[in-house]
Amino acid sequence: MVRGTLTTEGVNSVESRELRYFVTVAEEGNFTRAAARLYMTQPALSRAVRQIERDLGTVLFIRNHKGASLTFAGQVLLREGRAVLQTLDQAEARTRAAGNIWGLRRTGPAWASCAPSATTRASDETATRPCRPEGPSVPSTFPAARPAVAVTGLVTRQSAC
Repeated sequence: MVRGTLTTEGVNSVESRELRYFVTVAEEGNFTRAAARLYMTQPALSRAVRQIERDLGTVLFIRNHKGASLTFAGQVLLREGRAVLQTLDQAEARTRAAGNIWGLRRTGPAWASCAPSATTRASDETATRPCRPEGPSVPSTFPAARPAVAVTGLVTRQSAC
C-alpha cells in the first residue's frame, strides 16, 4: 500500500491509512463491522476516525446505537477519498509494473536486477534473456564481516536470473 496525505492549508493531514479506515466505516455503516473487516479493534478504529474529524474540523458520522451514517461533509470526504485512494492504488500498481518491465524485484532490503550491468559479466545469452518472476531471489541480508564476498554473491545470483 502507498502512503500519502491529503492536506489543506492550516489543517493537519489525513494519512492514506486513515482515509481507508474512514471509507471502510462509511461502506459498512457500522464501526464494529468495519473494524472486523480491517482486522483491528473497534476502539482503535473509533479513535482513528475521531482523529480524522479533529484534523478536518468537522463531524463525518452521525453515530447512534444502530451504526453510523454520513454527514454531508462525510459524503464529500467519501467521494473525494475514494478518488484519492484509487489514484494511490493505481500509482502503486503502475510503479510496480514499471519496475517489473526493467527486471527489478524487491527481496527484503536489497534490490535485485536482472538487467545487465558492467559488474555482472553476464554472457550474451543471460544479458538478453528476460528476468523470470520465479527465478532465484537475492538474499536480503549479507555477512558484515566480508562485504566483498557478499557483493560477489549478489553479482553471481543476479546474472543467474
